[in-house]
Amino acid sequence: MPTMVRLPGATIRIYADDHVAPHFHLVGPGSNAIVRIGTLGVLLGFADRRDLADAEDWCAANPGVLEAEWRRLNERD
Repeated sequence: MPTMVRLPGATIRIYADDHVAPHFHLVGPGSNAIVRIGTLGVLLGFADRRDLADAEDWCAANPGVLEAEWRRLNERD
């Protein structure tokens, strides 16, 4: 389970061979959510608003990084 980034209150993780739609896991004391890459909408679980805002800021500053890592870990032949 690669940790992509450590935010002030949570981490962004992408798991290999995970289920579809492309997403990341936002994990921390106040968050345990599956967040869709692209829209940043919470698909499942709960996310502290500050953790989600930090994740949104990181994604805006690092466009394409999560999508590329998702494809690397989850593309199937």
